Amino acid sequence: MLRRVFCAAVMLTCAVGFVSAADFPAAITKVEGNKVTFKKYLPKKKGKPQESKEQTMTVSKKVKVVNTKYDTKTKKTVNSGTVKGGLKSERFTNIGDGGVGARIITDKANKTITEIRLFPAPKKMPEKGKKAKDDPKTNPAPIPEPEPEKK
Repeated sequence: MLRRVFCAAVMLTCAVGFVSAADFPAAITKVEGNKVTFKKYLPKKKGKPQESKEQTMTVSKKVKVVNTKYDTKTKKTVNSGTVKGGLKSERFTNIGDGGVGARIITDKANKTITEIRLFPAPKKMPEKGKKAKDDPKTNPAPIPEPEPEKK
């Protein structure tokens, strides 16, 4: 009896796994109309990063494009608002060499993209050996010398 219940639970889990939508991190390299070209982020194998091929998928008419941020209290990534302009926003029109980091969610058939969750844009770092002028951590303001006491 217990064996049948266990086997049924395993089969149900497998069936649900096949029907669910795909959810994966990727670097979006190009957006043209309703087509998005991206490269999946793959886990490292033996300490070396794997190279993935570029893939192109169509976007659904009701695609949801949102910004995300990391919540330190819950230690999870949460949505921080929708992107103004969606796929026509400046973030997608001026894509750099590395692409735009995002988590892509597809429909059940893995044919169209239903949601794009953008990772925060990286902050520009100063070149090696140079200090950022406005950053108080790397270039603190000079400490004023105390005035001599008057007698």
